[in-house]
Amino acid sequence: MRRHELLHVLRAADSVTNGRVKFVIIGSQAILGTADPSSHILSRSMEADLAVVPSDENEDAERYAAIVDGAIGNGSPFASNFGYYADGVEIKTADLAPGWQQRLVEIAYDAYGTTRSAECLSAADLAVSKLLAGREKDF
Repeated sequence: MRRHELLHVLRAADSVTNGRVKFVIIGSQAILGTADPSSHILSRSMEADLAVVPSDENEDAERYAAIVDGAIGNGSPFASNFGYYADGVEIKTADLAPGWQQRLVEIAYDAYGTTRSAECLSAADLAVSKLLAGREKDF
């Protein structure tokens, strides 16, 4: 996935959630928030892990994550049409280092005429998260 594709995923996720949530990119595609947008070395993964953070704390993050998964997740018409997709997740999905919230990197996108923003894990927090997960693919 390239940066413009991540921005497309964010626009689509914003649309299917009616702009009621914010997103934190917690998976490998978070690096696109800080990397050179023209870099092709980061384009191996075709999914973006979007942690859903409702604007209203009484809203159910799990419900919004399921909406994202169903509408633009793996196996959806969106994924079939574009070759990339979003995994709707919750923040608790990732093992994160203390203070990660203070190191988030903002990424702006156009949500059909309105500028919105999401946040990406910093490169250091992404690396720590991957190492803590301990999966072979992350090493």
